[in-house]
Amino acid sequence: MSLYEIYLQTDEWLIKLPINPSNVTTAGGGSHKKYDMLTLGEAQGIGKPKLKSWQIKSYFPAEGEQPASYYAEKLTELAEQKKTFRLIINRQTISGAPVYDTNILVLLDKWEMTDNAGEEGDIYYSLSLVEYKEFKAKTI
Repeated sequence: MSLYEIYLQTDEWLIKLPINPSNVTTAGGGSHKKYDMLTLGEAQGIGKPKLKSWQIKSYFPAEGEQPASYYAEKLTELAEQKKTFRLIINRQTISGAPVYDTNILVLLDKWEMTDNAGEEGDIYYSLSLVEYKEFKAKTI
């Protein structure tokens, strides 16, 4: 049993990544600012959180539930149509107990696909995803 499952979901489709990456990197931060205070010296102000991002690297096997080209087409569609989609990561312990899940709206920020000689049909990929927050102008 795998320790996590990764899904990408749009309004039209849901796919499970067929081969789990060896790791998934999540990054975040804050827009904190430092100030120089005349009598106190340097002070740290608390800012708002920055958007989270994820790095995922693995490969689509030539043979499996779907051919590698199926997944490559879905990634190309996301990039070309500039669609938002959901990143869903279900994590669990070896015994099957849930750890924590990620289910968040993201954009495909950067992506790469590579064909390696001697591994015909397999497609290696690298995805950079960034959190998407909807925003609208406030009407007064």
